[in-house]
Amino acid sequence: TNYLTKIKEIPGVSEHDRLKTAWAIARSCYSQHTKKVLVDVSVLIHHDAKTGIQRVSRSILNQLVAMRVDGYEIYPVYYTIDECYRFANSFYAANFNAGVKGDDSPVLFNRNDILLVADLTAHLFPAILTEIEDIRRAGAHVSFIVYDMLPILHPEWCDIGIQNAFPVWMKSIASHADQLICISASVAAEVKDWISKQEYYTNPHIQVDSFHLGADLEGSMPSKGIPDSANSFLQKMDAVPTFLMVGTLEPRKGHEQTLEAFKKLWAEGHNFQLCIIGKQGWNVESLVTEIKKSPELNKRLFWLQGISDEYLGLIYARSCALIFASNGEGFGLPLIEAAQKNIPLIIRNIPVFREIVETHAYYFDGQEPAVISEAIIEWYSLFLRDTHPKSNGVKWLTWNQSVGQLLSKLPLIK
Repeated sequence: TNYLTKIKEIPGVSEHDRLKTAWAIARSCYSQHTKKVLVDVSVLIHHDAKTGIQRVSRSILNQLVAMRVDGYEIYPVYYTIDECYRFANSFYAANFNAGVKGDDSPVLFNRNDILLVADLTAHLFPAILTEIEDIRRAGAHVSFIVYDMLPILHPEWCDIGIQNAFPVWMKSIASHADQLICISASVAAEVKDWISKQEYYTNPHIQVDSFHLGADLEGSMPSKGIPDSANSFLQKMDAVPTFLMVGTLEPRKGHEQTLEAFKKLWAEGHNFQLCIIGKQGWNVESLVTEIKKSPELNKRLFWLQGISDEYLGLIYARSCALIFASNGEGFGLPLIEAAQKNIPLIIRNIPVFREIVETHAYYFDGQEPAVISEAIIEWYSLFLRDTHPKSNGVKWLTWNQSVGQLLSKLPLIK
C-alpha cells in the first residue's frame, strides 16, 4: 500500500498506470480469477450503422451474453486513444438490461482472458499497440476478426481514409495479435497469402482461422419499426415481380450496372421492379443523382434507406429474387439472410459467393448491363417453370450457431 501511495504521488503517473502496477503486484499472488471474454465494441458504442460490421459485432456480443460461456464472464469493452481499455458498462446496461453498475472503469487484463476485437478498429492504430502488448504480457489472448482484404487487394474500391488506415491495421495485427479469425475461408486464404509475402516482422505463431456468419435477423438484436408507407409498398411488391438489392451504395457493389440493366429491361417492355435498400456510401454521387431523377422512382424503382430489420424481413419475404452484383465481398451477409427465407439468388460469379452458396444460385459474369438484364430474363424464364436454382439448399447458420463456431476457434475455450 505504501508503495502504491508513493507511485500515486509521482508527477505524470496516470490512474491507469497506477492500477496496472497494482494489478501486476496482485497477480503474483492471485489464486482465484474469473476468466473473461472481453468483446471490443469501440465503434459500436459510438455508432451502430445496423448493417455490415456493426450488425456482426452486435450479433456476436448478443449471442455471447445469451449463451453464457462456461468458465468465462462476458463484457463489452472499448479503447480510448492515449488512455486504456474500459468496461462499456453504460452501453451494456442500456442495450442488454445487464445488472452492471458503476462507471466505465479500466480493464485489468489477466492470464487466460480473451480480448475479441469484433469491430473494425483501424482508426485506433498504431496508438493502441502498446496497450495490446501489455495485454498479451499479462497472459491474455488477443483475437481480431477480419472481414475482408479489399482495401489492400482493391484499394480503388475504397475511400482514401480506409486506403491509408487499413494497411496500417493489418500490419499491426499481423505482428501483435495472437489470432486472426476471418468471416470466410476465402478471406482466410487471402490473409495467409498476404502474410506470407510480407517482408516486415509478423508474429510467426499467429493463427489464421475462419467461421461463417449467421443468417437469422432475429438473433442479431434486430431493430424494430414499420413505417406508415409499408403496407402500400408491400402491396406493390406483391403485384409486380420485385428484385431486391441490399447493401450500402458503393462503386464495387454493382448498383450502377444493375440499374442500367433494369433501364434496358423497362425499355424492352419487361414489367419488373427494382428495390435498392442501403445508405449512400463513398463515391456514388452520380448514381444517387440518377436514382433521384429517374422517371421510374417510386414507380418501378425504389430506394429505401435506414429501414429497420423488422421491415427488411418483410421486404425479403416478398422479393422475387435477391440480386447481389458486388465485385468483391468478405462474406455477403444478404445472401444467407435471403436464403434463410428461401428467396432465390441472382449473383456475380466470384469465389466467396461460390463458397457460401455453392450451386444454389443463378450466377452471371461480366461488367456490361446486358449481362445482368439477360441473366434476369433467363432466370425469370426458369422461375416461371420452377426450374431455377433454389436457395433452400444453402447451408446457413443461426447467429447462435455462428458464435458457437467462432468460440470453437478460440484456443482457450474448449
